[in-house]
Amino acid sequence: MCCILWYTLTILPSTVDFLDGVENRKSVLPRIHRGSDLHQLLEQTDLIIWDEVPMQHKHATDAVDRTLQDLRKVLRPFSGITILFSGDFRQTLPVIPRGTREQTIAASIRRSALWPRIKLYHLHRNERLDQSSKNIAHAAWLLDIGAGTTVNDAGTVQIPQQMLCNDNSIQSLIAATYPGIHHPNQPDQYYLDRTILSCTNDNVDDINSHILAAFPTQHHVFHSADSLDFTDQQLNNYQHIHQSI
Repeated sequence: MCCILWYTLTILPSTVDFLDGVENRKSVLPRIHRGSDLHQLLEQTDLIIWDEVPMQHKHATDAVDRTLQDLRKVLRPFSGITILFSGDFRQTLPVIPRGTREQTIAASIRRSALWPRIKLYHLHRNERLDQSSKNIAHAAWLLDIGAGTTVNDAGTVQIPQQMLCNDNSIQSLIAATYPGIHHPNQPDQYYLDRTILSCTNDNVDDINSHILAAFPTQHHVFHSADSLDFTDQQLNNYQHIHQSI
């Protein structure tokens, strides 16, 4: 019988412990008590799946390695449990407050003493992507950006012409994403199939304002409330209705 543990941060030290300083990080260990339910679970575990490991500080994996060896009394990497790490080094690396680029790289699992013992398997097909030639080419272009192969000497990336709006304005972006938005009674699927992503909330508010202004019908604003004032008799009546349901 095979026991698989999907590893989460609940059995790692708290984030505060890892941010106390480099010296503390080296010595910290997960708080797992011998004889506890978690200890018994780890004794029966054959496989641990640890997702997004490139985001973890190398001392996290080292601490888990030492803890498993101590709990299970097996002096092998991770006490002989098979560990399946997954993640993408093109994405976010360990966050080092006010750290330099060198400190961030030094915190990566690739600088761990365990790294030479890890066997690498590369995934080459995006199973979430519709396997059309256009999508495959776009996915390859994104991977090239992540690998830094498309960055020019000025440190910028050339965007393909077919991805650019006509005049590089919000209006042209909206027109390209929502063609026919000025026509009323568009089906729900029209909006479900289209999304504009933005990096900042200020840009989101600005884009939303332009999109709302393009709607041909009257606007209605619905305000939310963080709390209710039950001193108002009408609201008290609503509360009674809710409790009676």
